[in-house]
Amino acid sequence: MYLSLTEKLIEKKSFRFSRVTGYLIHERVVLEPGGILEGFRSHNEATWSVESGNLVFRDPTGEITTVFDELVIEDGIFHFKGRFLLGNPNEHWHLLDENHRIKHAPAPLVKEDFTTKNSDNNVALLVRTHKADEKFRDLMQKLEINRTGFDIYPIVDNTSPVPVNDRHTVIWHSVDAARNLGLTQTPRGLMHDCGDIPFYFAFREIPEYRHYLMIEDDVDLVRSDATYINRICARLSEPDFAEIDFAGLEYKPIPNTFSWGVAAGKYFPQRHCYWAYFPIVLLSRRAIAFLFSQRQLEAIRDPAIDDVIHCETFVASSLHAGGFRCHNIRDLVPESYDWETMAMQMGELSTGKPMGSKISVREGIEVVHPIYTHEEYLNRLYRKFIVSRRDDWPNLITRLYSEEAVVVSDTLKKELRDKIPQQYRHLCPPPADAGSHNNGEEPINEGIVDETGVPSDWLQKSN
Repeated sequence: MYLSLTEKLIEKKSFRFSRVTGYLIHERVVLEPGGILEGFRSHNEATWSVESGNLVFRDPTGEITTVFDELVIEDGIFHFKGRFLLGNPNEHWHLLDENHRIKHAPAPLVKEDFTTKNSDNNVALLVRTHKADEKFRDLMQKLEINRTGFDIYPIVDNTSPVPVNDRHTVIWHSVDAARNLGLTQTPRGLMHDCGDIPFYFAFREIPEYRHYLMIEDDVDLVRSDATYINRICARLSEPDFAEIDFAGLEYKPIPNTFSWGVAAGKYFPQRHCYWAYFPIVLLSRRAIAFLFSQRQLEAIRDPAIDDVIHCETFVASSLHAGGFRCHNIRDLVPESYDWETMAMQMGELSTGKPMGSKISVREGIEVVHPIYTHEEYLNRLYRKFIVSRRDDWPNLITRLYSEEAVVVSDTLKKELRDKIPQQYRHLCPPPADAGSHNNGEEPINEGIVDETGVPSDWLQKSN
């Protein structure tokens, strides 16, 4: 069959650039839209285009240097041979072979040696972590206080080895283990962008529960015990909610032109594009089985990085389109959270709160998020204001001397204060009198709005 080559067919594809002799010129050359060569430029290769049905490379002056006039497609993979016009224009001299991932066969959903539950509970609570730090341990302890109606399982991302000393059965997962399940998507951060993946490992290891409730380790319980989870479990035992398939925070439609809705909009009609915030998410056993099959199909499609659907739209949109019973978690426990105190990392300057800081919540609020260890809180301040916002020392100083930072030890804060450049030190308040309530630190600006940062390498204590 004759193929008419067009730029749309090959743009955004990545190629191995070499000579017919086997000499490697570059491992990864990406043909970006607009004729841009990403990852490689030289005095002979600066731009690309398709002309007269052939791929061509041009030098910085616009002169054609290579004409790739031979194309073979094997299993959907492009292989080009090109004539180098500045050498011998009658012989093939350059090769372009499309980079592609090795496909992994899907694994069975359930192993024969799965863990048998030792209770009559129908709900498995999955406490998700990739660091098992002080905040994780604090949450685990609170969940044991007054616990009824659910079993607890730490579900641990061990991509970077995490030591977990816990008396509970630990469900492990990792990027490599996900490949063994046939989940070969490669977004920039697999477990971050595809936060539904831990559910598939839970279903593989503990398949006997009716519902699986996952909570992030940076969520905190206002009552400091298991009351909130108990209330959810109690509602799930009622006839109106026993067959619920999904409940998430802020569950609602999302435009397919907005952020994470873009990828979803390529696969779902607008009426099925939904979104839900993921610090707490509830799924039924049948919903997990369905979502797992959809993620495997996504992997088979081998989408571009930006077309891998983010978990917060993938789960909500897939289940809505599939006709499953979907709810906002407020339907189970009304008025149990506010967006303002469940999204304290959202906003231009927000970073979340350190453990022990005072957070004002209205009556009835059960959960807040995110809460960090003191080390991670300072890491995020540094990452947000100095790395992401490029040396925004005034706002970092404001936060470092704010009321919320009072709970952080002066020793930890000193390491960050010592990094403040001399030209900004006049913004730091003078030491207060000895014996003051905050070890000599007075807030200089209150009421700032918060935002999250990405974990940083600062102090070598990042995620």
